[in-house]
Amino acid sequence: MKPIAAIFGGFAICAACLAPTPVLAQSASSRAEDAMDQILFDQDASDYLVYRIVNFGYVEVTFPSNTPRDVANRILDAARKSPNISGVRENFRGAACSRF
Repeated sequence: MKPIAAIFGGFAICAACLAPTPVLAQSASSRAEDAMDQILFDQDASDYLVYRIVNFGYVEVTFPSNTPRDVANRILDAARKSPNISGVRENFRGAACSRF
């Protein structure tokens, strides 16, 4: 009877150790998304910039191909300074925007 209890006890400990990982990942992703939404609102960029949360709070930002570099750098600097965003990758492969 004791070996079965040891197996279940070991399983419970392993499950408890693994359980927080997805919760923390979701939390980091949610914080990164909230931070990016606020940055886009502050920079008035929500109508032309697209982003996605890649993993654990990392953000991938897609700018229109004709985005001025000073505008992009201002947004990227704000994202990189945010404590809720783990890292930022950018690309300029989006469709050209009539705003620029």
